[in-house]
Amino acid sequence: MVLPDNFRKRLIERKVIPFVGAGVSMNVKDQDGDNLFPSWGNLLLASAEKLKIDDKESEAKLVEGNLGINPPNYLEAAKMAQKILGAELYNLIKEKISVRFENVDRNSLRIPQSIWEISNNLIIRLIMIRHYLGLARTNKTLPDGISKHQKSKPT
Repeated sequence: MVLPDNFRKRLIERKVIPFVGAGVSMNVKDQDGDNLFPSWGNLLLASAEKLKIDDKESEAKLVEGNLGINPPNYLEAAKMAQKILGAELYNLIKEKISVRFENVDRNSLRIPQSIWEISNNLIIRLIMIRHYLGLARTNKTLPDGISKHQKSKPT
């Protein structure tokens, strides 16, 4: 792949801010070659399983139903799971994404490490942008470091 000269210059100067999506973490594997981090769909299916364990079969079917349509409606499934599970959803997600570094296949870290090396210690995840824009639209408090002038719509 040939990179434009201006882009290569910015890379060398470390003036590039990568915008990355879930695909980066989805490619991180364990020592057996399995994904270390679940997809959104698998996380939401785990929330449906938690609902079943809690004897909330009907609610679990609502979450699963939103995932079973084409295309899946992840947002509605997540809203339903969050509404019913509340703080338990946070605990479930934390459990599913907490990994021990010694279980990581180091070779699967090449892409994330490369992104970090060119990033000058700043990486923007697309999910974060959507979340912050959603907060801005509802006039809820933005996290520290996000100023009010950044609440306007992106150009």
